[in-house]
Amino acid sequence: DQVPGQPDAPHPAPGETADGREQALRVRTALGRLPAPQQEAIRLKFQEGMSYRQIASITGHSVSNVGFLIHVGLKALKGEMA
Repeated sequence: DQVPGQPDAPHPAPGETADGREQALRVRTALGRLPAPQQEAIRLKFQEGMSYRQIASITGHSVSNVGFLIHVGLKALKGEMA
């Protein structure tokens, strides 16, 4: 499925693809263990690309609380992924 005029895109090695899927599953599992407000704030920030102000508007939390939820949630995720 080569596009004319475009160089061949490098294909990941089979192990790299499996490792990526395994890592994504670990992240989703760890995210699912967080309290719901942290999950929501992290998903809106990183999956939807929203600003803290936008997240605050959607969730009803203050902008500073959104920052706190994301900070604490990411710290917990890092701990689980280590």
